Order: sequence, then structure tokens, then C-alpha cells
Amino acid sequence: MKKPISLFTTLFCITIQIMAQLPVPSAGKIVRLTGLSWNKIEARNVDVWLPKNYSKDSTKRFPVIYMHDGQNLFDERLSYGGKEWRVDEAITSLSEKGIIDECIVVGIWNSPKRFQEYMPEEPFYQMSAGLQDIIVNERGGKPLSDNYTDFLVNELIPRIDKDFRTLSNKENRFIAGSSMGGLISLYTIIKYPDYFGAAACVSTHWPVCLKQNNPSIPTAIIAWMNEKIPVNPPYRLYFDFGTETLDALYEPYQDLASSYLMNKGFPTGNILVSKYTGEAHNEESWSKRFPDILTFLFKK
Repeated sequence: MKKPISLFTTLFCITIQIMAQLPVPSAGKIVRLTGLSWNKIEARNVDVWLPKNYSKDSTKRFPVIYMHDGQNLFDERLSYGGKEWRVDEAITSLSEKGIIDECIVVGIWNSPKRFQEYMPEEPFYQMSAGLQDIIVNERGGKPLSDNYTDFLVNELIPRIDKDFRTLSNKENRFIAGSSMGGLISLYTIIKYPDYFGAAACVSTHWPVCLKQNNPSIPTAIIAWMNEKIPVNPPYRLYFDFGTETLDALYEPYQDLASSYLMNKGFPTGNILVSKYTGEAHNEESWSKRFPDILTFLFKK
């Protein structure tokens, strides 16, 4: 008599199957790097999307966008939310219209420690012990974001620049993510200003927690940001938020962040904050405005 298959075994098998699948883009090609790890962060897949003209000219080099939550970018079958960003469709369409350059996209899969890796570490340790406890008790651990950002700049970027035809200067290298991915994008460019020309912080999850909206937490993160960003910053910043679901929490915190950023001397056009009325906190909403994000990133 066969033993019944447990729910855990079923879910485990489904997870392994999804991890083994390659996204099927509408254009271009996906190359998967597997098992990438560095300095105590968990191994993960990295999906590298090459635009359709990458193979046509073996001498041409391309800008690169590094994006978090890489399993959500190209194929809804792999997205844990059931929807995708439609990254390949947006880039192909805008590049064919001459609005942006064709580019490579590096989709970094998240891990079971997504929150710890995406939570900005330095502002966390500047918070009171009480606020730290609130975050750790809800989110399951202390931040690991310094290890994660170290992986990005010291392991992943050199690997991508070595294996693919990239434009390897900071003006042609961008970082982007949504929700906690927006926070880690901001944290990364502040910590490593010589590596990225711009960051897109989409639906930035300033509150950090999900079970409570404690203003002291985002205020501490924004105060750290204000302290670390210099006058005349050497990079560009994009922020946005919707007005539905989790995004409905963000406007007052984004307004506070923007009030500090406006005093930093960004040249005209080097910072953009957009409000998308009626849009929610999900990949479907983010895919609608990804063309706007791309247009900002590739602004000459």
C-alpha cells in the first residue's frame, strides 16, 4: 500500500519544479546563473535577460538593470503573486520606438530570507531596542542586507561584466525593486554610489512591518537616508506609490522623504516622485508603470 503524499512534500516538489523552469520571455533570451552565493547569504538563481538584438552584433555592449525579486519579472508562471512585471515587453517596445536603449536585465531571485536581506541594516541598528524587537518579532530575524549588497557589488556585478557584453560604467548600470525591494535599492545606491547611476524605488515599503504602521520606523529610515545622501548626489532617484492596498500607507512617508531630498541639490530631472491613483501593491500595477520607470532610468 502506497503512503499518502504529504502537503509539505507536494509543495516542496512544486517549488523545485518552479526553480528549475526558465522564464519564457516574449522577446530576447534568458540565461540562468544558478546557486550564486556570497558571504553568508543563501544561494539563489539569477536570471539574465538579453534583448533580442544582443546576438546580432557581437561587438555591441549594453546598459544593465539589476532588479530584485527576479522570479516576478518575466513569466507569470514563476511569479509568486501570479503576475509578472512584463519587463521584456516594456523594454522591447520602448527600444523599438527609440525611447530607451536596449539593455540587459539581471533578475536576482529572492530567498526565504527575503525580508532580512532587503531590510536596510544601518538604520535598523540606529533604532531603539524596542523598535528593533518589533521588526525582528514580526519579520523573523535581524537584517542581512549588508551581506546582500556586498554580494551585488563584489560577486554579481563582476560576474555579469565578465560573462556578458555590458557597458560597465556606473552611468549605464541601474538598480530597481518594489516594496522592500524599493528600500534595498535605495540602501544600495546610497552605500555604493560609485556603482549605480540611478535607482528606481517602486512602492517603497517605508513602514517595514505589515502588522502595524509605526511611524517611528519609517522616520528612522528616512533620517538615516537624509544623513547619508550628500549635497549634489552623484546619482538619480525615482520613487512612486499607488493609493490602494499597502500603497495607501506610503504617501505621508514619501512626502517626508521628498522634503529632505529636495534640499540635497539634485539637478533638475534627477529625482522623480510619482503618485499613481487607483493602483495597488502588486506586480500588475508595477507592470503598468514600468515604461515610466524605464524612461526615467534612461533619461540622458
